[in-house]
Formats: sequence, structure tokens, C-alpha cells
Amino acid sequence: ITPTATAVGATSLVTSSTMTVTANQYAGGFIVVSVTPGVGQVFKIKSHAAYTAAAATFTLEDPAQVALTTTSRIDFVANPYNGVVVTPATLTGCPVGVAVNAITANYYGWIQTWGAAPVIADAGGAITVDDAISTSNATSGTIEVAVAGQPNVGYAMSGVASTEVGMAFLRIA
Repeated sequence: ITPTATAVGATSLVTSSTMTVTANQYAGGFIVVSVTPGVGQVFKIKSHAAYTAAAATFTLEDPAQVALTTTSRIDFVANPYNGVVVTPATLTGCPVGVAVNAITANYYGWIQTWGAAPVIADAGGAITVDDAISTSNATSGTIEVAVAGQPNVGYAMSGVASTEVGMAFLRIA
């Protein structure tokens, strides 16, 4: 996406590329400057209206530290904790944590990302203490011994038999 020129100190960013977004779809998410000038700068998005054209305006949490021009390029990253789903067998996003209780679609809840947490093993086999673990590619919402190419979410703190609950030390940063 291409931004319009954005001055140092600006608290909003406007696109010159056409975008189709719902109101606040990216609120709490990020704008990352991927091409200079301003490369590496990250803006947290405070709010925005719905758009289906160019000139989408995004209100920023903090002011711009480096000016952007029409040669800058930006990428949008949604808030990873908005619209969280039980990890499907085929990933649709990055794992963000383990729910500490059941959370229905229309409610807020707590998601643990670090430390000791109960986890459910898939039916693929037992997990032993200190095994690295990843999200299962066989059963939604479960873990398995780490598999190359799948996100590592932590380490087993206890043995976990197939389809049972055990303890893991989560390391989802």
C-alpha cells in the first residue's frame, strides 16, 4: 500500500492506494513501513472508518517519527488478539495463546501466552517431559511433539498421554 506524504509528528496516515476495510478492522493492529523512506517504522492503529477506495485515513496511537513520502510502502497487520479462533489443523494465522477458560464468540476472555498452562495432546502419541511442542496439524485446539514447519509454542512440563491433558511451559511471545 502506498501512503500519501506524512510529516514528522503526524497522528494520522492516509493511503493513496485503494483499500477495502470495515470500520476499525485494523484498530489495535499495526502499520509497518516496508520501503524507505521511514523503513522499519511501526505505527499502532488507534482507529479508522470503513473505506472502499483510496484516501483511507488511519488514526495513530503515536506520532510519526520519520516523514513518509509516496515512495514509501506500508503493510497492515491486524491485531492478533482480535477474532481469535481455536487453532485449526491447517493454520489460518499465528498461535496467540491458550484460553484459560471457555470463551464464546461474542465475549472477551483471557489467553495465556507464557508460563505453565494445561494443554491437550492430540491422538498422535504421547509427549514426554521437555519435548518441544507445536500446534497439532491433525486435531484443532491440541498440541503435539514439535513438527518442523509448525509454530513451536513451548515445552512439555509433564508427560502427556494421547488425548489427555498435561502441563506445558508456553513460550508464545
